[in-house]
Amino acid sequence: MNALRRASAPVMVMALVLILTMVMALVTWVFTREQQRSRFERETDVYTQALRDRVLVYERLLEATRADWQARGRPVSEAVFARYVQGVDLPGRYPGVQAVGYAAWVPVGATGALQAQLQAAGAPDARVRPAQTAQANRAVIALIGPSNAQNLAALGYDMYSEPVRRAGFDGARAQGRAQATAVAQLVQRDEQGRRLRGFLIMLPVWRDPERRADLQGFLYVAVRADRFLQDLTPLQGGRLLVDVRLAGQPLSAAPPDLRGQSFRARNTQALVGQNWEMRFGAGPGFGRDLAAFIPALVALTGFLIAGCSFLLVKAQVDARARAEGLNVSLAQARVRQEQARAEFEAIFHAMQDAAAFTDTEGRIRMVNPALSAQFGVSADTLAGQRLSALHADRRLDSRATFQALTTPYVRGTARSFTAKPSALRCVTPAASAWACWK
Repeated sequence: MNALRRASAPVMVMALVLILTMVMALVTWVFTREQQRSRFERETDVYTQALRDRVLVYERLLEATRADWQARGRPVSEAVFARYVQGVDLPGRYPGVQAVGYAAWVPVGATGALQAQLQAAGAPDARVRPAQTAQANRAVIALIGPSNAQNLAALGYDMYSEPVRRAGFDGARAQGRAQATAVAQLVQRDEQGRRLRGFLIMLPVWRDPERRADLQGFLYVAVRADRFLQDLTPLQGGRLLVDVRLAGQPLSAAPPDLRGQSFRARNTQALVGQNWEMRFGAGPGFGRDLAAFIPALVALTGFLIAGCSFLLVKAQVDARARAEGLNVSLAQARVRQEQARAEFEAIFHAMQDAAAFTDTEGRIRMVNPALSAQFGVSADTLAGQRLSALHADRRLDSRATFQALTTPYVRGTARSFTAKPSALRCVTPAASAWACWK
């Protein structure tokens, strides 16, 4: 069981470090993700506010024009109205506006007189169109500016004959304020001859403004969708995808596909009588800065720490295993040594001949019972003494070992005897010698 725990310890440490790394990487990823989302939401709010301000600027333009109209009276010619429009600086102050115009509100029976009036006012080729209409009244473009070829070609067009524009005129007349249409095809055309895509905002003009009686016509602005959206470029450039919808229809001819985007949002605004919906989307790289690399750095650092932890713990476990193995070997060696010593002592004490065990300096370490009986000296008394304590010849005091010689020895009773020892050098850790007497 201990071996299994030791073997699994490095893996457990590495797994723990990896789990902590993944948790920290996830936390930092969530933080950076929220940071990106905050930037995304901030930019969508900026875009929404910019669109709102732009539309309200159009509305204020119409209200200012109506106020000037009512203060000075109706312009007498297309040239006068064109100079007025030129003075408001449409490209600089009202980007996206293709034209500012006036649609006269006349009964169908007055179509001929209005057409003659247009021709007399400086547009000899003007014709009220379409020639036939199912409506009782017409809203005919009588004045328009700037006076370029694209706009002048729209003079005489009956906007009330078209359903989308008619709904805008009816809304403006009923509410008495500016009203936007849904997405429509403008009368003006581009360089390729295709009708421009956009919308109109119209404002009713009465002869009696206080009672809103005797409707004269409508001031309006025609807005190109492409320039309107182009001038609302978000701060992050093309990285923020925007699909602007007016009355549920996309303003752009090719709206972006927002499916599968990492960030998505939807804002709605009620402006000039219509619902404006802005759908936003952005990819995973939106608003990304250096902080976006922190999760990867945390993960990489964690993997390195996990690998180093695994190696260090494994090295410690292996070292401990080797130490424990050495301890076991040492314990086994001690057991064997004790067993060998016990066997030696048993044999040594069981010898019938007198025997002594000495160290390399000739000091007695152990004697057997036979020697104690023969010399009449106890083993404790002889322990630690030199060999000279046993023999009577003082010339042999300096000898550290027994020699195979015959010499007188002294018993404990002071009686001497002569014996010949049999000496044997034993190879032991202490390099001891032992001898016996016969």
